[in-house]
Amino acid sequence: MSKESTTAPLNLDEITCVEISDPAVMNKHPLVSVHMLACNHEQYVAQAIEGVLMQETDFPIELVIGEDCSTDRTREIVLEYQRKHPDVIRVVLWDRNVGLARNWRKVSDLLRGRYIAWCESDDYWTHPKMLRMLLDVMEANPDVGVVHGGVDMCDVARKMLRRWKPRPDDDDDGDIMLKRMRGKHFVCLLAALARSDLCRTVIQRNPDEFDGRFLGLDGPLVYELSRITRFKLINESLATANRLPGSTSKPGGVRKSIRWAQMILGMELHFIRKYNVDSTTEVCVRRRFARKLLEIAYTGGDRRLADGAWRELKNTHAGIGLQELVFYCGARRASVRRAVEVMREVKSVLCRRRM
Repeated sequence: MSKESTTAPLNLDEITCVEISDPAVMNKHPLVSVHMLACNHEQYVAQAIEGVLMQETDFPIELVIGEDCSTDRTREIVLEYQRKHPDVIRVVLWDRNVGLARNWRKVSDLLRGRYIAWCESDDYWTHPKMLRMLLDVMEANPDVGVVHGGVDMCDVARKMLRRWKPRPDDDDDGDIMLKRMRGKHFVCLLAALARSDLCRTVIQRNPDEFDGRFLGLDGPLVYELSRITRFKLINESLATANRLPGSTSKPGGVRKSIRWAQMILGMELHFIRKYNVDSTTEVCVRRRFARKLLEIAYTGGDRRLADGAWRELKNTHAGIGLQELVFYCGARRASVRRAVEVMREVKSVLCRRRM
């Protein structure tokens, strides 16, 4: 992803950028626009672009890449692809690093297609007919605003690939936002197609949610779209999301992971308040946050964080299982005696809950 943005209000007119494209050979009315952000991903960006170029389509598409002043060869690679494929690729070059939110918003403003697809420069599409499949479903269902498919998850450092598992046919029934908050549903924009007019509507109506206050913008977009349109799932894997190397055993890694978890919590609490979501769902959100902190504490060996996460988890009156116990004791480097005390504490909580 692009570098993290500040929380300053966006004023794109004050930021200097230039578009590199060839209008003479590009279709001025593409049916699908592909939104891509690129920053310091020289090892991955070519694969991301190739995944778009390999799409088997009988309709015009454009790929708009926002290149955010990379310090590696990302910009060079992106421009080389633009020269080779001027009929498809447009590149936005910034004169300074502007961060995720500004880059995301600028690229969004430049898209001309009736539909929008997304692919970050460290991820890639794997199905050559992905756009065709998504579009067919979309055009057959006028009341559907977002069509999405499955995504495999790749841990690059461990060279491990977690395959996407098919979901129930009714996965998109009900309230998408509530189901996602409860951990029962997930829409990944990497394998999604949405109607451009709907995306622009939610951004214009809710500018504060896309101004950099949240480190990620996929969540707010999905949540707001879920309030105004239907979603539909293609029940197979269409893309791969890379989880890039990063060590939470170092202080910087721990702080970054905590900040990301806090951002997710803050974002979801924002929507809980905005749409008067029930207290049960809020407990689910806070429980997931506490468990994530425990995992971070375990990986980073952070005792203080482990104690705080443990208290947070108990405050939610949530079920405490073996995994949480392992994370907590491991982070504390707990003695056998302390581990036994914690196990008794967990048993006591479970017994009170059953009464």
